[in-house]
Amino acid sequence: MTAGFVLGERRRSEASTEQPQVQTPTTTSGAVPTATDGGKLCPELTLRTAKRLGYSANLRQVMMIQTVNGTTVWICQDDTGGYFYQGKTGGVDAPLVEGGNGLFLADVRHSEDREEYVGIAANGNRFTVNREQLAVYIAKKNRTEVSKVVESE
Repeated sequence: MTAGFVLGERRRSEASTEQPQVQTPTTTSGAVPTATDGGKLCPELTLRTAKRLGYSANLRQVMMIQTVNGTTVWICQDDTGGYFYQGKTGGVDAPLVEGGNGLFLADVRHSEDREEYVGIAANGNRFTVNREQLAVYIAKKNRTEVSKVVESE
């Protein structure tokens, strides 16, 4: 799954923005969901994935970034303070497909002094996110690919 994510990131980097984008709403009504405390919930598929894996389905967005390569990453937090990573490739309007262009990671570490989040996939790939860049360390190749952030929330 992580390999597909990284390959998609590389293809997007090479292909630039030639492919047309199709906009899909965040929910079936097109409205942006919000948590009961007024915070923005993470994407609907992220909530379903978290619930399916036994985590809280009340994940609030603490950071969202979009990179020059068209990758979108959400950092989410549950009611107990745990952090989660949800990434997707394919451009801002591409639908999120878990196991396809999407990657969900639990047990994300937060470094307050650098205001960055680090998630590690089962294959050892490491995803480091802050408001300036997304750095993906590819364990099998022992190298890091960095994408600059063009938008963040």
